[in-house]
Amino acid sequence: MFSWIMMAVLVLSCAGSGYAQEEAFELEPIVVSAAKFPTPGKKNPRQVDILDSQEIEPFAVNNINDVLKISPIDIQSRGGADTQADISIRGSSFEQVLVLVNGLRVSDPQTGHYDLDIPVPLNEIERVEILHGPASTLYGADAFGGVINIITKKPKKFGVFAKGSYGQYNTSSLEGKLSYNFKNTAISHSIQKEKSNGQRYDTDYDVLTFFSNADFELPFMDLNALFGYQDKEYGAFDFYSPGRNFPSREWINTKLVQVKGETKNETIKFEPKLFFRRHDDKFSLDQNRPNFNLNYHTTYIYGGELASKIKLHENNSLAAATEYSVEKIKSTNIGKHSFEKYAVLLEDTLDIGKLSATIGARLDHHSKFGYFLSPSLNTAILVSEMFKIRGGISRCFRAPSFTELYYNDAANKGNPDLMPEKALSYEAGFDIYPKNNLQLGGTVFLRDEKNSIDWVKYSKTDIKWQVTNIGKMKTYGIEAYLKQDLWKDAKISLFYTYLGHLFDKDQGYISKYKLRAPTHQVNLNFIQQLPFQITATFSATYKKRPSERDYTILDAKISKNIDNFEIFFEVNNIGNSKYYDILGVPGLRRLFKAGCSVKF
Repeated sequence: MFSWIMMAVLVLSCAGSGYAQEEAFELEPIVVSAAKFPTPGKKNPRQVDILDSQEIEPFAVNNINDVLKISPIDIQSRGGADTQADISIRGSSFEQVLVLVNGLRVSDPQTGHYDLDIPVPLNEIERVEILHGPASTLYGADAFGGVINIITKKPKKFGVFAKGSYGQYNTSSLEGKLSYNFKNTAISHSIQKEKSNGQRYDTDYDVLTFFSNADFELPFMDLNALFGYQDKEYGAFDFYSPGRNFPSREWINTKLVQVKGETKNETIKFEPKLFFRRHDDKFSLDQNRPNFNLNYHTTYIYGGELASKIKLHENNSLAAATEYSVEKIKSTNIGKHSFEKYAVLLEDTLDIGKLSATIGARLDHHSKFGYFLSPSLNTAILVSEMFKIRGGISRCFRAPSFTELYYNDAANKGNPDLMPEKALSYEAGFDIYPKNNLQLGGTVFLRDEKNSIDWVKYSKTDIKWQVTNIGKMKTYGIEAYLKQDLWKDAKISLFYTYLGHLFDKDQGYISKYKLRAPTHQVNLNFIQQLPFQITATFSATYKKRPSERDYTILDAKISKNIDNFEIFFEVNNIGNSKYYDILGVPGLRRLFKAGCSVKF
């Protein structure tokens, strides 16, 4: 299957070169994740992928998990819809990716398994930014392999949106949105309901998401406030203990509050921010024995940040920030624990002719693990209007999660003596922007880790997975991408990632998570505008994990617009491929869905 995908890419690329219009490729105007304040895309020295709402909408996606599946990262789903999924960037573990909403942390301190419990419906997402590589200088702990930053839409004038779909396994989705404004205030409310009987035993789900967003234009400041609420219930058959054949169940409730301000003075800008996230989880390991290993967990993240930017010169800006946050857990299994964290950050951005550079340093203090200094230097040189080279070096760290430190059940055992992970990362890359609507580039990277953390077994007969510092390891790889307008009204994007690991000694253990990132991964997305306002999209993902069989997942969608009304038909996993994103947890089967939407 992989060879057929590559052949199709070559044919489409060659065909496109003959029909593409002679216009410059339009670069992303803003990259928020790669700097403390917005940075022009052409000057950005980091590898950042941006999926905006106009790119996302035509594809067969219904939630943030689906969106990430069409991106060049490793998304590992345990169930349908947005029940649960793990993220890996540049060979990281799921704990080593930081998730943000509007630049503020929402990663769960209990476990990275819950990082994508995000109470933001798809219709409220303006864009998703994926920063490849470490970013502890900007965001502190957990920004180890990369950062996912979800940017929400700004409320606009009056509008109404509704969407519904239905498919196999009684899979249904309903969405609604109302926007309105008056004087200097704009408000939007959204609701989304996803439900299914599940594709196999004990994988049903029922997800409700509610979201409100408000913008206030004050004389000296723009203010935004948002509230998100999500309630999930789903069957979790063998989600955490594959092979034990337990009919498990999980109940999740997430609440998110953010308040952000931004002053209007361009010379000296201030951004005060407050955030709060509560995550409640009830988990039953074996529904046949309701009181067996029944766990309740409640986690809190709350705090604030004050960032400022001073324009020292036309080509020089200085950003500074101070942060304070608290992470708490109350659990029947893990117990009661609380961490306090504070940090200070300085970042200097230079833009001199064809050279742009960002140098920064951040000092974090963790109440359990002490101080961490995270410096970084990233540069980019515009060799010409069509060619950029870039490179960087940075230091990052990650403190263990509450689960890694204190969790204990019949199949997993935490370790309160864990030490934080640290790494020094290097990368170099290039971007080319020819004038025939083609954009391509590549990056080579090396992450030199110390005190790497993983769940391991030392023999197949071991009963429990034990978390430990496995020592030193190096993760290296190559990322490449190509984006091109083909013939009229057709576009293609292609991403390839190669990964490898080096160890300072023999492994001598079985890895549960750390060493399963794909050695080879290819993502192909294609969109074609057809006559009669018909749009067709196709996406393919190929993965080859170490010592496992490779697989390819194909998705497609066709839709037709009639004024403000749209009807669509989509299919996931067209070839009904059998695969395992998570060891022992079968991937999703073929799924047909149809639906319609209307907006005014």
